[in-house]
Amino acid sequence: KAFQSRRGFLVETNLGKAYQSRRGFLVETNLDKAFQSRRGFLVETNLDKTFPSRRGFLVETNLDKAFPSRRGALVETNLDKAFQSRRGALVETNLGKAFPSRRGALVETNLDKAF
Repeated sequence: KAFQSRRGFLVETNLGKAYQSRRGFLVETNLDKAFQSRRGFLVETNLDKTFPSRRGFLVETNLDKAFPSRRGALVETNLDKAFQSRRGALVETNLGKAFPSRRGALVETNLDKAF
């Protein structure tokens, strides 16, 4: 590993990674990943993932995940998880967990926990 400061930004290079600052944004490139800044937003592309920026929001799509941006809120759906924004609060539901937002506070309920 080699950590060097490039114009006030940290750059890490090792055998498989290269971190470079591009116009004040961090870019990581290695054997199967490419992090590029698109109009000030971070985009990651590798063999099975693509992070395109949609109107200033990060979207991840791969074989079992889909992060579409819904009106400025991040939504994750895959085989066992669903992250949806409910009135500006994050809600996670999967097989054993449910994070509903109660008046702006996070509530976690699963098989052995209750907050």
